[in-house]
Amino acid sequence: MSGDLCSYEKLFIPSGNSLVDRTQTFHGQIFREIEKKLWSGRRDDPEISIDLNVDKDVFMEGIGSVLLGIIQRGKMVYQVKSNRMLDPILGM
Repeated sequence: MSGDLCSYEKLFIPSGNSLVDRTQTFHGQIFREIEKKLWSGRRDDPEISIDLNVDKDVFMEGIGSVLLGIIQRGKMVYQVKSNRMLDPILGM
């Protein structure tokens, strides 16, 4: 047998509708993480850290559009100064 064995996959290019769906899914995930952190044993600690992987377009469509990012240790970090900033995005 000669020839190359290759498999091809279709390239996924997100549509506008897909962006809305992915953003809503991400916001639901963020909401659950916040809720879990607040109900953990460290409820009295005002600072919590949530690290989630997310596509840049999804982040910037929602939470990234209301938060200012700062660079810390070579990474862009977004901090919530007030919980009220997230209310309209997370459906509160």
